[in-house]
Amino acid sequence: MNAHIVVGILHIVLCKCELSDEEWENKVEAFHKEVYTYAYSIGGRLAGEHGIGAKKLREMETYTPAGELVIMRTIKAAMDPQLILNPGKIFDL
Repeated sequence: MNAHIVVGILHIVLCKCELSDEEWENKVEAFHKEVYTYAYSIGGRLAGEHGIGAKKLREMETYTPAGELVIMRTIKAAMDPQLILNPGKIFDL
């Protein structure tokens, strides 16, 4: 695991090794559920440093509290009323 300790960003690197594709997907999904549930429970959030809109859209919608998503969508709509900046990223409007 890599981390930016000062700002609390973790980069988790998982190794597939000899797992089948199905085992791998199941284990990664279970691991993410455990890690994201814990991180959010202690005030953590997914960061957009490495493409949240492209890779973690489902997790963003699942783990981010609804009120926070409303605020984010409101800011996005105010700053990009024509929805031309990174369409389909972070969340759908």
